[in-house]
Amino acid sequence: MSKFLYAGVLVVALFFSAFPVSAQTMQGGLYKIQGDSVNVGGTEVSSSVLYQVSDTVGEVATGESETLLSRIKAGYRQLVDTVSGAGGGAGGGSGGGSSSGGGAVVVSSGVPLSMSELRVRPATDRVEISFLTNEPAYADMSWGLDGSFDRGTGGHADLTYAHSFQINNLSPNTRHYVEILLRSGTGELLRHALAFTTLSADAAISEEEVANPIPVSAQSTQEKIVVSWTLPSDAQSVLVTRSIGSPLEDAKVVFSGAGTFYEDTDVTSGENYFYIVYAVGAHNTLSSGVAVQAVLEGTNIIDPYSTYQGTVDSKLTRLTFSDIDIIQNGQKINSEGEKVVLLDNQPFVIWIDYEKLPEVLKTIAVTLSDRGSDESFTFVLRVNEAKTGYQAVVGALGRTGEFDMGISIVDHENRGVRTIQETMSVASAFSQKIDENLTKAKTVVENLFVQYSQFVFLALLLGILTALKIISRRISIRS
Repeated sequence: MSKFLYAGVLVVALFFSAFPVSAQTMQGGLYKIQGDSVNVGGTEVSSSVLYQVSDTVGEVATGESETLLSRIKAGYRQLVDTVSGAGGGAGGGSGGGSSSGGGAVVVSSGVPLSMSELRVRPATDRVEISFLTNEPAYADMSWGLDGSFDRGTGGHADLTYAHSFQINNLSPNTRHYVEILLRSGTGELLRHALAFTTLSADAAISEEEVANPIPVSAQSTQEKIVVSWTLPSDAQSVLVTRSIGSPLEDAKVVFSGAGTFYEDTDVTSGENYFYIVYAVGAHNTLSSGVAVQAVLEGTNIIDPYSTYQGTVDSKLTRLTFSDIDIIQNGQKINSEGEKVVLLDNQPFVIWIDYEKLPEVLKTIAVTLSDRGSDESFTFVLRVNEAKTGYQAVVGALGRTGEFDMGISIVDHENRGVRTIQETMSVASAFSQKIDENLTKAKTVVENLFVQYSQFVFLALLLGILTALKIISRRISIRS
């Protein structure tokens, strides 16, 4: 009898050495356990990713332990059932949510819940929103035409790192507001609000226009200037104009045909020459044009607008980079606060809504400068036939790297220039696809690791409790 009593005392001692008699907390990356004081009501805070246990010594407390995946009774309690989370979807038929992989969330390590790599891709009638969180989280979304976010909701029921939403049936050229609510597995909340403007119908179809030639360059000697270009795939031929002293004044056609260069020998030392190369598409439609300035060797290049020091129209003063749409694949890719990342194998559009510009005589040009070389390209924006916007369609750059983008709007009436400077990246479409797949794979692996590591921990915990129960029964039988 004494040996059984000794064994019982040993088991109890081992049990309380693992869970101290006074209220204590033990926690790690995947669990948190708080032991109760003897013969007190207990606490409901022993938890991990997949479980929550309320245990008491003396079975004083009552109540159930309930989590996302289970409901457990401990002590006097018993396993009741297992409940799987239900799937979620769009609310109001207007929005949808998706996630890259499911799984459970780890208990917070003390690092606040945050989001990164936010991408907003508005089109004319829809928008795609995607982002990552630093830990698995639920994501819900609501949207509207103002801060009430009352036009629709959406979300997904999975805990995941990667999140994406698509809101459909939107109105073109309309300002929309979105609120995203994130909730981690531990209940931590994070709200993020954003706004975007859908593309106008004319901006979206502008991609169908013939693309500008790219690259366009000019090489000179003491006797001639040679302008060369690469013909876009959708162009039939090119048209080249030349002016002296100013890009657009008294421009004359000097070349028309399907060639890839123009040699100008009717040139004089000391003059600045401006060439604009237009691609000619089907039905003799012209691209907006690519401008290049050149001089003979020994002649200085002069800025034609160096004397424009006046104050531009107030509409131009208020113009920001987000007012200028960079469009690729029918989506705006330069949403507010987001870096422009273009794909190297596809054309893109530079577009400014007509109403955002003043009714003054103006010249609009966008210059792209490749940081990896000395090359730069200047595209002229021109008004479309419907007079709803100014546009330039740029052919696929066919290269990757970092570019400086300078947008210059010359206000001839007030003799001033409004300049907006930004940077952009051009990424390989093939590499970006690989990166996207790697991100998805990483997310799935991380979610699986979190999910199954906690199953292992839960199994270990249940195994220990089962072993203690068996030992207790044996001691009871033998006594």
